[in-house]
Amino acid sequence: LKTFRISYVYFKIVNSKMNKKFAIFYLLIVIPLLIFSQSNEVIDSIYLNALNAKNDSLKVIQLNDIVWETMFNEQGKALKIAKEALKIAKKSNNPYIISDSYNTLGAYYTIISDFYTSIKYHEKALSIRLKLKDKLAIMKSYNNLGSAKKEIGNHQEEIDYYFKALNITEELKDTISQTKIEMNIADALIRQQQFEEAEKYFIHALELLQILGDVNGQISCYIGLGNLHHNTGKFNRSIEYFIKVEKLVSSNTNNYILAKYHANYAALLKDISEENKAIKHIQESIKLNDKIGNTNSNLVNYINLAAIYESQKKTLLAKKTYLNALKIAMETGSKQWQKQAYLGIATTSYDLGDFKIAFDNYEKYAQLKDTLQGDEITTAIEELKTKYETQKKENEINLLQQSDLIKTTQIKTQKAQLYTKNILIISSIFVILVIVVSIYFILQKQKSKNELEKALAIKVTEETERLRIAKDIHDDLGSGLSKINFLSELIVKDKNLTNETTENVQSIAETSIKIVENMRDLIWILNPENTTLFGLVSRIREYSSDYLEDYPAELTFNFPNNVSETTISKESYREIFMTIKEALNNIVKHAKATIIEIQIELKNNAIEILIKDNGIGIVSNDSIKSNFLIGNGLKNMRYRIESIGGLFKLESNANIGTIIKILISLEKIKN
Repeated sequence: LKTFRISYVYFKIVNSKMNKKFAIFYLLIVIPLLIFSQSNEVIDSIYLNALNAKNDSLKVIQLNDIVWETMFNEQGKALKIAKEALKIAKKSNNPYIISDSYNTLGAYYTIISDFYTSIKYHEKALSIRLKLKDKLAIMKSYNNLGSAKKEIGNHQEEIDYYFKALNITEELKDTISQTKIEMNIADALIRQQQFEEAEKYFIHALELLQILGDVNGQISCYIGLGNLHHNTGKFNRSIEYFIKVEKLVSSNTNNYILAKYHANYAALLKDISEENKAIKHIQESIKLNDKIGNTNSNLVNYINLAAIYESQKKTLLAKKTYLNALKIAMETGSKQWQKQAYLGIATTSYDLGDFKIAFDNYEKYAQLKDTLQGDEITTAIEELKTKYETQKKENEINLLQQSDLIKTTQIKTQKAQLYTKNILIISSIFVILVIVVSIYFILQKQKSKNELEKALAIKVTEETERLRIAKDIHDDLGSGLSKINFLSELIVKDKNLTNETTENVQSIAETSIKIVENMRDLIWILNPENTTLFGLVSRIREYSSDYLEDYPAELTFNFPNNVSETTISKESYREIFMTIKEALNNIVKHAKATIIEIQIELKNNAIEILIKDNGIGIVSNDSIKSNFLIGNGLKNMRYRIESIGGLFKLESNANIGTIIKILISLEKIKN
């Protein structure tokens, strides 16, 4: 306003003292220069104020605002200020303004078409915003990343980011942002040829925009629908949507959207052979973009306009338009569009016979191309080079080309032969390795099988021999001991024997009985069918019942109902059973008990045996200690259980009697 006021005063002075022509010149030329100068002065003033601000957060916000104002027209200044803002933000260690600075740099690099750098900064902003859980900022970062991924052709990641942003807008109930993102999703779906899904998102966004009364948004939506039907070849339907845009356009229409409308409508008109109308719309789009400083979009316009001129055989005009595009691309640093401009200049120069210019520009195009397409590009360069040099040394070049072709053919042939030879060698080595490895595994398998069969044969032989020994012991030794016992009892009944002889004979009888009992246990163990967990529990029950049958005490069993047939080692079977025998023997000899309880539990992959009596107990801890030291029955019981990896615990006093607890893991006693 200050600038307008000053200019108006100057204009009145000039108009009063000079002729009208000079006044009009002043109005058209001098005042705009004053406005532009004043605009730069305002930006410089804001910049100085920002640097002098005491609060770093406010300083960074103001600097980033300047970047947004200048990034379209003064990229050098914008980048310098953006980096300065980021430096201050990092120094402040404020994650909010750091993420905003990264976001601003991402936007800057999008404007100059350096999309990979743009993605890098947007990802940094997103990383911080995710930690802050700032959903609105996260949504914006997702949307920005989707737009950047679109420009590098990664359409799957583009649409993934858009959907993440859409979820947040629905969660925040941010309808305005939702419509923008739904239109972005629709555009992405068009690029993936999913036209029906794209139309659904456009229609839904349009319905929301109509409710909001957002005319500019509706225009954008109609443009998108027009492009959609343009892509599917439904040109009449596409025209209908662009006509709807024309009806909505007014003086309040956003110039950016209006420029977009003209550019997209021009693309449709070109495809339906309305090239002259297309040219008018592109020129209108260029004017609007120049007005708002949207230089990047004009790059596309100039390239498209030049292509139309080229198709109309207006080669010189096409070349000039490509040169305009190249100038803008060089100013904005957009290598992608520089490449397209170089290619256009090369093709038009070629058609005009300017082979040197054509060659130079095609070479620049090839250097900028991300991935050279081998022979196609090389051939094109060589062709242009040949056209240029034929004016001087056509025959010499032809000979050199023929020589190069022969050499290339020879090299290719040699490479092909070498490749085939290498393939044969590698294949042979591979086949040999497969055969050797297969033979090795077959031999190893056969060896393992033989060892297993040998082990099984030995085991079967051992079991057979054990059964034979058990049978022989039972038949021979058992019958002999029974006979000794019987004869001893007859002798004892003889009244003519002395007392000493009678005692000796009774001792023989008792010894033979014990040997028979031990022999019975040995035979039981030797039978492989009995060395199982079930066999052990059954034997304990059977032995306890027989042994305590005549003892004046109440015997109680608490055994599990279902005991598995898990095979256990002979050593484990013997040590556990002998410990039980020793415990029962001690009760009978010393305890004076009236109640005896034997309990067996199987839990947590272990066997727990409890033998309890209500007898007089062991007299004192000293006697327990002495028993273990002198190696009596208690010490033997502990040793037996610990030798097979079990735990042995003894509790005894006059009040509770004696309790023996045995705990053994089943894994340690399995055979």
